[in-house]
Order: sequence, then C-alpha cells, then structure tokens
Amino acid sequence: MTAPAESKAGNAVTDTGEPGSGLVSCVIPAHNSASTISDAIASVLAQTYRPTELIVVDAGSTDRTRDVAADLAPEARLLCLGDVSPPAARNAGVRAARGEFVAFLDADDVWTDDKLAVQMPPFRTRPDLDMSVTTVQNVWSDDLRREGEHYASHRRGQPMPGYATTTLVARRAAFDRFGPLREDLWFTDSVEWFTRVRDQGGVIDLMPQVLLYRRVRRDGMSRRHVKRSRAAFLDFLKETMDRRRDPVAGAGDGADGT
Repeated sequence: MTAPAESKAGNAVTDTGEPGSGLVSCVIPAHNSASTISDAIASVLAQTYRPTELIVVDAGSTDRTRDVAADLAPEARLLCLGDVSPPAARNAGVRAARGEFVAFLDADDVWTDDKLAVQMPPFRTRPDLDMSVTTVQNVWSDDLRREGEHYASHRRGQPMPGYATTTLVARRAAFDRFGPLREDLWFTDSVEWFTRVRDQGGVIDLMPQVLLYRRVRRDGMSRRHVKRSRAAFLDFLKETMDRRRDPVAGAGDGADGT
C-alpha cells in the first residue's frame, strides 16, 4: 500500500515538561468534515493534559477539510489518504503515532477539556490496563432540535457507556497485541475490535464521567446509511456467534478481514 502523504508545520508535540507524562497521539479521521472539524480540533488543543500530538487523517475529502485543519492547527500532522474506510484512516493514524498512547476523536464530536487528564492517571498506577473509554452524551444539531427534545428522557438522550473509538485512549502496544481495526468494516469496526479485545483478555476501564459529546447530525454517516449500518451489525452478530460455536473454524479470520 502506498504510504500516505504527510504535511506538517511547526512542532506537532505540545509539552509542558511534566515528568513521567506519556505522550498521547490524538488521531482525528476525517472525510468532508470542513463544517465540523474545527470544534473537534479545538477540543483537542484545549486539553489540560500534556504532552500530546495531533494527527488529522484526511480520507479523500473533496471539501476544505484539509485547509480548515491546517489553518486551525498548523502544528498538527496531516495525513492525506484516498477515499478509504474510517477504520483504515484510524489505522493509518496509529501507524504514524509517536506517542506511547493513542486516542481517537471523530471529526464531528468534541472532547471535554479534561478528558485526557481524567483518563491518563490510571495508566500510571495500573500496568495491566490496556485502554480506557468514557461515558458519552448525545447532542443533536440545531436542525434536529425537535428530535433531540423528543429523546430528552429516552436512553438516547441520557449519558451512556461509550465503547467506541471516539472515546478511546489505549496504549500504543495494544494495537500490536490485539491487532488493528478491521478496515473492511465501515460501521462495526469499533464493536468488532472491542469484542476481540475482550475475547483476548484485554483490560478496559470505563470512566463514569461524560467526557465526550457525540453530535447527532442529519448528514452523519450512520444516519445516511441506516439500512447498511443495521445489516452490518446483524452480520457482525452472526459472525461472532458462528465463531464462538466453532472457534477452530473462526481461527483463520485475520484482523484485517482476511
């Protein structure tokens, strides 16, 4: 596979010089995200935890995503790929990461300013801890205000466990141990990877605090492809059940989907 083109300006690492602090590589995969990525980037730059580096992985955008990212964060590293799947963009970010830890953020979501400051301390005291996820709060866009009001008292409108890459902070070594995200899975890459981690004995910590706000948008990918998303989830469930019934037959399935 051809290596992604990379552009960068300035120093990608922001460091306050705190002794013993592990570098966190913050990876934002993006595709035609010019209207939302500025808030995502701003939430990474506002983190109270240091040191961090910011990596934006552009997956074949045809809008101004790359320009917006470069203007807002000239210190960021920008990887330019073709029109690849979201997990392929995340995997590229992991390969480019210089940090001991990797964190993901979707281009239309935002972290709270203290997200990394809350998630990182347990890694220092628990060498067995592979990764951390957080509680998530859905936030509806202005054009979906009535829908948001409808779900205000529904579980979708309440804080929920966020077993998703957009809340994840993981040791870089975890991707060597458990393998990369499956690049053939456009909609179920997160649930497949977390299931794989659990099945292989990985240790995951769930933070009870809401540390990520997930935007619900009319043009969000899962919303635009509801039928494909649901079908993909059913396929994943069947694949998982078949593998657990016959673990020998499933042993040949690689993390890359081969």
